[in-house]
Amino acid sequence: MSPSKRPAVISAVVVAAGKGERMGGEVPKPYLLLGGLPILCRTLVRLQNQILGLREIIVVVRPEDRDGEAARWQKQIVAAGATCMVDGGPSRMESVEAGLAAVTKDADLVLVHDAVRPFFPPARAREACREALRVGAAILAVPVRDTLKREAADLRIGETVNRTGLWQAQTPQVFRRETLVSALKRARAVGLKVSDDAQLLEEAGLPVVMVPGSMANFKITEPEDLELAEALFAMEMERD
Repeated sequence: MSPSKRPAVISAVVVAAGKGERMGGEVPKPYLLLGGLPILCRTLVRLQNQILGLREIIVVVRPEDRDGEAARWQKQIVAAGATCMVDGGPSRMESVEAGLAAVTKDADLVLVHDAVRPFFPPARAREACREALRVGAAILAVPVRDTLKREAADLRIGETVNRTGLWQAQTPQVFRRETLVSALKRARAVGLKVSDDAQLLEEAGLPVVMVPGSMANFKITEPEDLELAEALFAMEMERD
């Protein structure tokens, strides 16, 4: 039965394999607490509750975290929706590739998401899934609002960059499974290295649709980001 004749089967790959050096401290970012649970768990719960047709959630972790923080919080991670955990690689592309290898072959779509973006807008993520099913790939993104400066040297301004038409990529990024598999194989064959999943398709000349995301869908990267996340989480709890 074709995807158009039935609800799409969606697999999520949640990448929690980054080092998080800018955050500082000994605890990796995905396991820092947000409302008493690791950020990773908050992200998983949102995915599990809000993405229709979600069949499984593959969490990609650092190998060194498997016996550390991931093991410490394993029960909570599973309760939050994780189907399994797999070891990531030294790069983003290798981690996504490891997660994709664990995805069921029945999946129509693969939704790739950062573990430390717990406030993605569910309606826009569902729209990205619909667009990916239609076109092949879709990502959440927001237009660049601030004036951009390119550094020359020693933090001196080299030039002002025209921000017209510039968007800031976010996750989730959603792909037809076979399209992402093919794009990763091509990248391997030509020695391509990317830090953004959608770039795999861009380099192959394949279309990717941008779905307007949200400024609240920020990546928790530095200590002040966690403070903002705590404030947003408290606001969400008050609304609920």
